Amino acid sequence: MDCSRSRPPILWERIRPFTSNTADQHYSLRATATVLNHCTANLVAWTLLVLFRHRELLVSVDGGVLANASNSVLPYNTTLDANVTAFSG
Repeated sequence: MDCSRSRPPILWERIRPFTSNTADQHYSLRATATVLNHCTANLVAWTLLVLFRHRELLVSVDGGVLANASNSVLPYNTTLDANVTAFSG
C-alpha cells in the first residue's frame, strides 16, 4: 500500500511557571496529524505512531484513541511507552 504522510507545523507557547533555564521551561504544544488514503481500497482502520522525547503529557486527543496504552485515561504520560505512542481509529 502506498500511502502519504504529512507534517504540519507544530504550534507551541511557554506556560507557567516561567523559568530562565530553557531545560526546565514548560510548553504547551498543539499539533495536527492527517491520515490520507490514496489507495483504491477503503480505509477500514488506521494507526499512527508518534515518538515523544521530552516527557510530554497528552491532555486531549481528537479523532482517534490511544492504542498501546493500558490506561488510556487523559492526561496520559508518554514516558510510559517504551518506544512510541500509538493512536488508532
